[in-house]
Amino acid sequence: MDAIDAPMSSQIADYIRHSTTLKKLHLSLFCEPSQEIPGSKSWAEIVTSMSRNGSVEELHVKLPNIEGQDTKILAQAVKSNKNMQRVYFVPERSLDANDFFRVLAENIRENLTLLAVVVDVTLDDKELARNWFIVWDVMRRNSGRLRHASLFVSGTRCDRACAEALEWMHLHPALPEQVAELSSVPKRDAILMIKNAVKLLEGMHEFMRLAGVVSRRVSCQWREEETAQLCDLNEDCWRRVRGYLRLSDVGYSSERT
Repeated sequence: MDAIDAPMSSQIADYIRHSTTLKKLHLSLFCEPSQEIPGSKSWAEIVTSMSRNGSVEELHVKLPNIEGQDTKILAQAVKSNKNMQRVYFVPERSLDANDFFRVLAENIRENLTLLAVVVDVTLDDKELARNWFIVWDVMRRNSGRLRHASLFVSGTRCDRACAEALEWMHLHPALPEQVAELSSVPKRDAILMIKNAVKLLEGMHEFMRLAGVVSRRVSCQWREEETAQLCDLNEDCWRRVRGYLRLSDVGYSSERT
């Protein structure tokens, strides 16, 4: 775009907010030296709309003279969007990049979706470099978990590490595509494979086996008191217990009992 005003920004924001098919979004503004830079309110409306969008997976942003507040709103929108996987941001000043990463790095470990954040800037500021590393570490974690989850679903690796990854990433929007590619099946079949793998992890015996608590299945010794034991729980009771448990909650030992 080479110009933007309030009515246009509202239309763009409304489209982004309600679109269910938009996968890649490029926001670029080119201004002649004599042109007036759009006001913060116009960009704030567009940037804020991205946090309401549920389909955009890849975002490219190049805006001249973007204000600090808009940069922070952009970072917050990226962080709160549960479908955003890749972000490419070209700031005009290192100060803009600093504002972006400062907001993005805060509580970023709660984000399970981001796989790549590329910002065209030199890391010559200590705070900027520190926040960039925090974000990079989360992207590394998410990418690794996604890969391990796809290996578990495809049956390539069925160990605890991959099962843990599936627990974290079974709702990741990129998982069906990775499973489909790894297993050479259509995407619809990959989605079914993911559902079946998650259902498998919900069972008591498989959960305890993968956690390393038992070798094959849960079996408790008979007790004179005849009180209920773990193996006596029916599926509904175990499902309630399982709702509070992840594999990562169970202490790991290399020796299985």
